[in-house]
Amino acid sequence: MSNVTAFYPQGNTVNQAVTASTANFQVPGNANQTSYLFTNVGANTVFFAFGTTTPGSNPAASTVTVSATTGTPLLPNTAQTFSGPANAWVAVIAAATGNTLYVTPGDGL
Repeated sequence: MSNVTAFYPQGNTVNQAVTASTANFQVPGNANQTSYLFTNVGANTVFFAFGTTTPGSNPAASTVTVSATTGTPLLPNTAQTFSGPANAWVAVIAAATGNTLYVTPGDGL
């Protein structure tokens, strides 16, 4: 039986202003960090999607996209942990401006 541990931050938190246009950003970590704490500060639901880049490719060339119909929703003023790829690229969008999404890499749930 495996142990389930509480989320343990292990890296720098990245923040992104979320608007009605999709934006991409990377959450750097190490190859073993595949848990992320997402914190949505603001009045709107934020939608996000994970993406990755091919090793050796230009990281700025990440093509992850998201929309309010295809993304995972994160309700206003909430925090939730998610599993995703190491060194993940994240795409975000909301219905309007006024939100900041904070993403912290780490381990655990």
